Amino acid sequence: YIHSGFCNDAIGHAINEGYTELLTERYFNDEKEEEKCAYGYYTNIAKIIENIVGRETMTNLYFKADLNGLIKELNKYAKKNDIIDFLLNLDAKFYFDFKLSILFYNNNDFLIDNINHFIINTYINKLNLDNVSTDLIVYNSLQLNNELNLINQKSAKETDNRNIIKLIKNKKQRTQL
Repeated sequence: YIHSGFCNDAIGHAINEGYTELLTERYFNDEKEEEKCAYGYYTNIAKIIENIVGRETMTNLYFKADLNGLIKELNKYAKKNDIIDFLLNLDAKFYFDFKLSILFYNNNDFLIDNINHFIINTYINKLNLDNVSTDLIVYNSLQLNNELNLINQKSAKETDNRNIIKLIKNKKQRTQL
């Protein structure tokens, strides 16, 4: 029995889904753009985390099912409690996006803000440790912020589309009863 991925029973489901999809796209990319997985937001977040810790490191940790190793890598640039909060916030957003019915869905800006804040701060800390110039840190951080804003806009649109589909299905089921 082979284990891979980043989740355990309590944490890491969203980063696991995102990175699994990223690797699937990377190694088996035969899908058209419009047929890609609904995990686009999580795939993009996983790719940013991969850029922080390094592709080879992240891939090796994934195939060893080593979530603790990923946490240790991120711990070079962020506090462990902040990493755990990031993973929990990402999982909560994932739960809201895919598990709750439309009646309970809440596009929680608080979660998104915390996720973005963690990513930007972690990235800035990495650049500082890499002795990158202040001007370059500012430029790269603004670029990352813009990228996160685009990811969030696309995710909101995808979530709206899923909610419309759920609403239609719910109405159709009620009329069939």
